[in-house]
Amino acid sequence: MRKTIFKILIWLPLALWGVPAQGQVLSQIIDSLNHRTLYSTYWDNGWGGLVPEWIYQDLLGHMASTPKLIALVKQQNLSPPLRLSALRALIDSRSPVCKALVLRNMSDSSRVTVRSADVIYGDYTQNLYIEWLMEGRGEGWLSASDSARIDSAALCSPVAARLDYTRRLLYRLPSGLPEYEQRVRQLYVKEHIAEALPLLARYRREADKALIAEALLQYARGLDKEGAQAGRKGHTNEALLAVRNWPDEAFKTTLLTIRNYEVRRKYYDYARIKYLFEALMAYDSPWAYRQIDLTLRKAKGNRYYREYFHSAMKKHYHARYQPLLDKWPYTPWNDFGDGFE
Repeated sequence: MRKTIFKILIWLPLALWGVPAQGQVLSQIIDSLNHRTLYSTYWDNGWGGLVPEWIYQDLLGHMASTPKLIALVKQQNLSPPLRLSALRALIDSRSPVCKALVLRNMSDSSRVTVRSADVIYGDYTQNLYIEWLMEGRGEGWLSASDSARIDSAALCSPVAARLDYTRRLLYRLPSGLPEYEQRVRQLYVKEHIAEALPLLARYRREADKALIAEALLQYARGLDKEGAQAGRKGHTNEALLAVRNWPDEAFKTTLLTIRNYEVRRKYYDYARIKYLFEALMAYDSPWAYRQIDLTLRKAKGNRYYREYFHSAMKKHYHARYQPLLDKWPYTPWNDFGDGFE
């Protein structure tokens, strides 16, 4: 059905007015996309209906030449939906020029409304550019060196703080790379990207202990009296991941303070439960064993603590804590994972 609609839309004007009309149809498609504010990632609106924006987006990819698509992406005065449609068409054809275009637009901070079936949200144009290009890494047409260049450019981009890709990149960057240390510290201290803290901890600079300690103490930020999220949260979860990467004696007392606070909360922060176990496990000591055991005992009636201890052990196994798996058993109802870092 989809291909039939395309053929009708493309060839009907040509049949009526002849081949020269193709240029006019393309101009109309470009003009329509340039006046739209929404980009659609899927043809279905979630209710079985065809999304008008998607028809124009797909027609652009079918009708525009590669040089024309490149020219559209380069013109930042054009609407985000039009530029996104042009780049998506180039990426779908695996055009080598996509890499240069994404690098060229690394500072693009324009926003766009995105529709994915019946879900509508806002995003940055450059964030989508990078996400789409990096799909090529898994599909084999983007080389490791190309990927490294994009990663480095994203990390150093002046709009890095706005990119979801940057935040995920910080979690998977190799540790201890000296060329990134200053930038990682800047992202955390000056641009307030919480995800930079775990990577910063891997450099193990004495001066950065204060940053981790301060973030650990933000455990109640944004929470109401019962422990429900009521405002902007602090960086405690990322600080727990930082302790996992740097299990220093200086953080022990605060970890226990967080533990005692968490087990009394009415509402749970599931990620924090897992990260707390990971931070304690990183000490790999009899002290850590006792504290994990005590945490599970304090939260005996809460199955989530057992679940996330097992999840933490699955991801970061320590033979020392194997007896605790047997003492505090948990049988998952699926094997999909918990969805946390």
